[in-house]
Amino acid sequence: MSDLYLGIAILVALMVASFLLVAWLTRRSSTVTCDVWAAITVIGIAVYARWIWEDTLMARLFPYSNLIILSNWFPIAAGFLAGLVWQRIRDTPERIPGLGTFRGLPRRIFATVILAAAGCSTLVAPLLGEPPECGNEWDGDLCYQTSGATCSAAAASTLLQFYGVYASEGEMAERCLTRRGTNWKGLYRGLTLTLRSQQRRPEVVDLTIDELKQQFADPCILQCELKIDEDGPTLPYELNGWVPGQAHSVVLMDIRGDRFQVFDPSVGMEVWPRDAMQT
Repeated sequence: MSDLYLGIAILVALMVASFLLVAWLTRRSSTVTCDVWAAITVIGIAVYARWIWEDTLMARLFPYSNLIILSNWFPIAAGFLAGLVWQRIRDTPERIPGLGTFRGLPRRIFATVILAAAGCSTLVAPLLGEPPECGNEWDGDLCYQTSGATCSAAAASTLLQFYGVYASEGEMAERCLTRRGTNWKGLYRGLTLTLRSQQRRPEVVDLTIDELKQQFADPCILQCELKIDEDGPTLPYELNGWVPGQAHSVVLMDIRGDRFQVFDPSVGMEVWPRDAMQT
């Protein structure tokens, strides 16, 4: 976990630095200026959360095992907002009906602490909880998931076996930070840590089906999702453990034409036609 603690220390330092920098830059700014910058910051947070946070670009920017921490910029934004709030709240007495008169400093400190706590909570969230209890069920080189939350861990164990590296489902669940599921950045962490001995590094890409066919060379992990708004029947997939709108990890073993040989850790080997890949 030392990689995660290092990432947290870096982000906390950046949060503090952003707070101090903004507080210094806006020391002579008007309240209107602070309000405008706060609005811009909130819009930036929304854009980041919607289009950047979970984008595979993050894996190229931060190709390290603590990607799940380094790609979290919410603490930096919280520090930025805290700096604006520090200057926005003036150090003058203000009377709050029913509560009394308060100077600005206590309110500044209170608002800053709340924003800092909110930013830090997003950093420690991936570490909270414990991985699910796992078995170790193998069929040759194929690892089956033994809990409803460990498809990524089992898929990772299967893929690693292809490269001659043994890791149990339980080991990968711990390294991948599996809780009620596994974020793709957690999966990236598990593979990065385990492949260090092989001097290999996983690569995260976002491909169309045609691009996948062109670039496929060796087995790889696919994170799939059953669309919530899909018009076609989803019951056959749900009976095999799929949940509409929830990511599920499988291992793509081979491609022959428009038929994809896939190992699903919940059911075993399957052959998916192209239309199943698009579902």
